[in-house]
Amino acid sequence: MIGDIVYNILSNDSNVTGLVGTKIYPLMATQGTELPYITYQVISTSPNKNKDREISLKAIRFQIDIIGNTYSSVTNISDKVVDALSYKTGNYSGYDVDIITFEDENDLSDIENDFYRKEQDYIIRIKI
Repeated sequence: MIGDIVYNILSNDSNVTGLVGTKIYPLMATQGTELPYITYQVISTSPNKNKDREISLKAIRFQIDIIGNTYSSVTNISDKVVDALSYKTGNYSGYDVDIITFEDENDLSDIENDFYRKEQDYIIRIKI
């Protein structure tokens, strides 16, 4: 579900695809994928509840990782991803998205494998 939504939004955003093409993968990229690329994964899912009943809205925290060979390229892609996902609403891949919110971002690196990474967290609320 989340993968369909995230892939749909990012792969249809020309600012994102202009930098990574369609190299947008669940969990991890296939071995040998050329940098830069994007991966995504679900972190947690929680139905919104109130005292009397479960509300028909589900909140899902997901993470986007942007991996590249320079810090500046990763930062540029990161900005485009935030622009593509933040405050999105509507129907994507058959799912009714109430809203997507950007929560935070961290800088990371992998000195051993010589790449840079930004890790972003979002919350998506889906009407169920």
